[in-house]
Amino acid sequence: MWAWSEEAPPDADLPFLAAAGDAPALLGWRGRWPGPAGSVQYDGVQVVFHHDDVELDPRRRTPTHTVFLHVHRDCPPERVRELAALAGCAPLGEARIGW
Repeated sequence: MWAWSEEAPPDADLPFLAAAGDAPALLGWRGRWPGPAGSVQYDGVQVVFHHDDVELDPRRRTPTHTVFLHVHRDCPPERVRELAALAGCAPLGEARIGW
């Protein structure tokens, strides 16, 4: 199950999560990070429920949820850390290829 919206209403995740239950699911929002490293084509946030990869494999589930920040491949690592810090988070691993 997945959902995608350029401008989701604030409570869009509630019925989605109820429908997903404990199955792997994702919500994604595209946008552009502020600053010179921002890219309309590549920037965004992806929240993956009951999975730990940007590509959902419905045959595999995890008990955890993962948040991915999407940036252009030329975005400096310190900028990625800065963006994650805005949400009170920090990168957990190496960069991955995403959407």
